Amino acid sequence: MRKIISLLILFTIAFSFFSGYAISFFKYQKYQPLEEAMQNIAKHEYTDDYQCLQFSQDLQKELKNKGIHSSIIIVKQLDNLHAVVGVWFEPQTGEYADETDSVRIYK
Repeated sequence: MRKIISLLILFTIAFSFFSGYAISFFKYQKYQPLEEAMQNIAKHEYTDDYQCLQFSQDLQKELKNKGIHSSIIIVKQLDNLHAVVGVWFEPQTGEYADETDSVRIYK
């Protein structure tokens, strides 16, 4: 009986480990296009002619090519304006949200 209980505990630990790994792998697969797009844009160099708005525009194009809707949002940081990219997810499922007509940021 002790041997059976030990085997059940070992099986439970192994199953928990591998199922957690499988879930992480599938989540990675879902968001891999987002990560790839950001890595492609990160290769660009920030210059006087290529700044946050150009980074944001290029990232938005990369995401669109991968079927991911995004929005460029202009935010105020201290005394400067800064362009950032918003990618929208459904909070219940983690799925990418469909195209939006407008964006309103609530603090």
